[in-house]
Amino acid sequence: MTRAPQGLIFHMSRCGSTLLVRMLAADPANTAINEDPGVDRAALSGDPAALRAAAAALAGDGPLYLKLDCWAARELPLYRAAFPDTPWIFVYRDPVEVMVSHARRPGSQMVGDLVAPARLGLAEIGNPLDPAYHAAVLTGVCEGALAHWDLGGGLAVDYRDLPDALFDRILPHFGVSPDDETVARMREATRRNAKYPEQVFAQDADDKRREAGSAILAACEGRLAQAHARLRQLSEIDVP
Repeated sequence: MTRAPQGLIFHMSRCGSTLLVRMLAADPANTAINEDPGVDRAALSGDPAALRAAAAALAGDGPLYLKLDCWAARELPLYRAAFPDTPWIFVYRDPVEVMVSHARRPGSQMVGDLVAPARLGLAEIGNPLDPAYHAAVLTGVCEGALAHWDLGGGLAVDYRDLPDALFDRILPHFGVSPDDETVARMREATRRNAKYPEQVFAQDADDKRREAGSAILAACEGRLAQAHARLRQLSEIDVP
């Protein structure tokens, strides 16, 4: 029988999920996969068996962790059907900071001919440079996770609690207790920028908030702000 993943990582985008993959991969026993196209194609099929086969093709001898594309949060019922006993997390961040990141360089989810709007809960393609469209995409992702929270197995993780949340909350949620040497390796991985490993990591939340203009601030109100507030509440409920 194919072994299920040790943990699944869903996320809002631009919120530290790549950092988690790098930290998990610092343990040589782990296989930590970052947004594998084969897994996404299997999800498009809607077949839990296809998802299990895609995961099995990536597995090594040790624990397997899958970080999924952000829109996968809207497909949580499929992932729960494929891996009913696998714990999962949803990582999120202050919407203004995420929006500034996409304003600097829009992700593929913001480009309608790369990711179908329906997978993001949208009826049509919007302008990939419009903050209002970016907000609609992020809202669709966050509301997708919230809508399926009652399926169980989930943990909400705020970017501002990283990297310590990996040790305090995420690994215990995944049923893992690393030894001191492994913890040291994982902490060492936080010294480099997750997306640009040649660069030393530096906190940029304040810079992003200063950079946000009126259009971004306005776009973050309404449903996106409400979704963020609900995720914050879930994070507080789940604190040990």
